[in-house]
Amino acid sequence: MEPVYCEYSFILPPRENRKGRTVTQEVRTGHVCLRPPKGRNEKLQPIEVTFVLCTEKNAPLGETPLEWLLLTSVPIKSDEDALTIVMWYLCRWQIEIFLKF
Repeated sequence: MEPVYCEYSFILPPRENRKGRTVTQEVRTGHVCLRPPKGRNEKLQPIEVTFVLCTEKNAPLGETPLEWLLLTSVPIKSDEDALTIVMWYLCRWQIEIFLKF
């Protein structure tokens, strides 16, 4: 497991089946090589991407901790870079929630 890169918090709004809460997540980053499927186009090359793993700390009893695995081609060289990727995801999440209605 990669070491904790940084932490951040956000407010998870209430829904009909859960209470709202403040979520604090640990952020880990690293690199992974994605290889093309065997037997497919032999011209495809492996691709190295950066992952951002966000894991909720101290989730309430009875709640599944929030965990996200984000893949990006954006280089991460600082806490700020990692948090930028997470904020992009949170914005995307809000758009998806808005479009459900």
